[in-house]
Amino acid sequence: MASIDPRLFELFDTLRGSQLDWLVFELIDGIRAGRAPIEPPENLMGARSDARTGARRELPFSPPPEPMPIEGDDQVEWAVAYVCDRMEATVAEMEACARNLTVILGDGVSGNVKAKPISQSVQILLQDDGPGRQTTLNDASAARAELPRLRKELEAWSAQVRNNPQP
Repeated sequence: MASIDPRLFELFDTLRGSQLDWLVFELIDGIRAGRAPIEPPENLMGARSDARTGARRELPFSPPPEPMPIEGDDQVEWAVAYVCDRMEATVAEMEACARNLTVILGDGVSGNVKAKPISQSVQILLQDDGPGRQTTLNDASAARAELPRLRKELEAWSAQVRNNPQP
């Protein structure tokens, strides 16, 4: 299990300050778990062939390979890629949710469902123990438009911290 690179603490603080604590926990879990080993291509080809033909062959048992630790500069690069990918997926889910709810709550009477204009669309309230966050389809679309800039800024930060020696 790899230890957390101290250069990531700045990223963790930024995420916490943006109320994205859940993403910090996911990063820590992912770094501790390491990179999952990749199945050799010949094993995958054999499994596909067996599935198509219905064949069953005996494969020698071998324990699964250990995950590869993520350390040093790789850890910084992995964390940045994970944050960007996870934010893209989260925003896409929020957009889809807002669109679907807007359609579902269309006229809803005659079965003729049509989306309301965005100004009248559904607002989603996300709430846990603290104050809630309200979001709309417009908010999610605006967030999507900012994702390329987020990726660019995080990649620039990654390059900067990787070029500086570890504390």
